[in-house]
Amino acid sequence: MNGSGRHLAKRLGTAAGALLLAAALTVPACKKDIPLPGPSTRSTEVAQLPPKPDLQKPAIREKNPDGSYTVEGLLQRRDKHLGETLTVRGKVARVTKCVPKEPIIPPPSPDGTLPEDAIDALPPLPPTNCDPPPSAYLVDDPPQSQRQLLVYGTMRSVLAGFTEGEIVQVKGTFDIISTDGVFLRQAGLLQLPDVEIPKEAPAPEPGEDAPKPQ
Repeated sequence: MNGSGRHLAKRLGTAAGALLLAAALTVPACKKDIPLPGPSTRSTEVAQLPPKPDLQKPAIREKNPDGSYTVEGLLQRRDKHLGETLTVRGKVARVTKCVPKEPIIPPPSPDGTLPEDAIDALPPLPPTNCDPPPSAYLVDDPPQSQRQLLVYGTMRSVLAGFTEGEIVQVKGTFDIISTDGVFLRQAGLLQLPDVEIPKEAPAPEPGEDAPKPQ
């Protein structure tokens, strides 16, 4: 290698060394420029959350202290009580009294006039001749659910005296269809019997002693 070649190699080696030195000095300088994370700004306060709701449903009360059934207690065990005669206590949510489809014409008296109590003396219309048939709906008070018990009877049953909002205790037969086929309710209905009207004792014949009261 001549003198000029050795001189060029020496210059190249010096330049390479300078570049390596610059790289070595640059790396620490870059690390110093990275900012360090500051202290955490997360709050130390504990959030006050509302208590967990109680997802368990309250137990259904089947009977009242006097032994009568509640509305929900009876309807919830429908299959168990079908065909039974039992007593239910509840509040009258709605009641429908008998409205005849046709005007009632009472029988005239022998003299052709109508007695004032003629309508009262007539037998009650069958529910099929009432529009709509007499019925009522009972609910629990206090309520246990939104369900209602259909109560059905003629205007000679205790249903005739029902008033909306009052608490009643009634005895009837629990089923899904009334005996006359007027009502059909899969949830169940309570059919009330007619109130028996005591018959008056026949008047004694002349010369006979009147029957002694029991």
